[in-house]
Amino acid sequence: MTDMDDTTNDVDDEEHRTSMVQACIKGREETHERLRELGFSDDDIDTMERHHGHVELARGVADGLRWARQQEQQSPTLIDDRS
Repeated sequence: MTDMDDTTNDVDDEEHRTSMVQACIKGREETHERLRELGFSDDDIDTMERHHGHVELARGVADGLRWARQQEQQSPTLIDDRS
C-alpha cells in the first residue's frame, strides 16, 4: 500500500473522509472562536489563515494556549482582597 492509497476517492472510504472533513471544519471554527476571544477581528483571522493556512494557524493557537496554561500553573495568581 502506498501513501497515495490514502487519497483515493473510493466509495468505501467515504464515511472516513466525511468524519475527517467534519473534524477539520470543527477545528477551524474553534480556532476562529479562540482568536476572536483574544481580540482578533475576522479580517485579521482571514489574513493569518491565508498567509499560514488553517492547519498551521490552528497549531499556533494550540501552542499559544498550551504555553499560557503552563505560565498560569507556574505563576500563582495574586488575588486582591481590597473590595
